[in-house]
Amino acid sequence: FMISILAYADYSLSIKKSIEKIFTKYLSKPCAGILEAMILGEKRNVAPLVYQSMINSGTVHILVVSGFNVGLVALIMIALLKALNIKRKYRIVITGFLLILYCFLTGASVPVVRATVMGIIFLLAYLFKREADIYNSLGLSAIFILTLNPLQLFDLGFQLSFASVLSIIWLYPKLNKLFGLQDLKVKSIGYLCQGCLVSLSAWIGTAFLIA
Repeated sequence: FMISILAYADYSLSIKKSIEKIFTKYLSKPCAGILEAMILGEKRNVAPLVYQSMINSGTVHILVVSGFNVGLVALIMIALLKALNIKRKYRIVITGFLLILYCFLTGASVPVVRATVMGIIFLLAYLFKREADIYNSLGLSAIFILTLNPLQLFDLGFQLSFASVLSIIWLYPKLNKLFGLQDLKVKSIGYLCQGCLVSLSAWIGTAFLIA
């Protein structure tokens, strides 16, 4: 099993290098560096001036691969496979393997591992026609990461990742109901406000750790 995992990791590394070569070949060096950071989680080629400017402007999180990237990969793959009329069970299996591949490809950071485990749990629930519980999937992803490395419990990145997600799934519905955004007649404004509430929920959940 471990040999298979290592082989899969090596395969993902070769894919990562191929993608980096494509970026370097067709894009300018600054643009290639930014895309490598946003998509592959590789920040070594980001120009120092660009990186510092993004830190100063509070937008450096754009250069970090997170659970959002994993969600996009899953969404795109399911939509694409469905458009190709691939059977349901094969769509799920293929998407699951691609999520694991993307996790290795981006360096398997805590947010990506968390999102990958949660994504696979949701895919399995979809496969067996069961309703996935987001709290259980979050808990299982935490157990999985801590089983591999118990010391992650004391890592600030681990704490921030899980605190933000837990805050979003628990606090956001309450804030959404409190402000009655679902009743707004102008849907575009409602979606914008809901997006702001998601960010606010994450900020509230992580404020004590940041402080």
